[in-house]
Amino acid sequence: LMCMSMDNASNNDTTTTELACILPSFLGNLWRIRCILHILNLIAKVSYARLLFDLVYYT
Repeated sequence: LMCMSMDNASNNDTTTTELACILPSFLGNLWRIRCILHILNLIAKVSYARLLFDLVYYT
């Protein structure tokens, strides 16, 4: 197992920690790749929410 691509859920931190205990060659969070599409989705949601807030608040 080279690396794992996961979203940012905290249960995935637990998964990588447990895998590191089971597979000594797996370096836990060092080999975890966070999904860039999930990160971009979170950024878009926050930006959209901020835009809606500004539209409602300032109009």
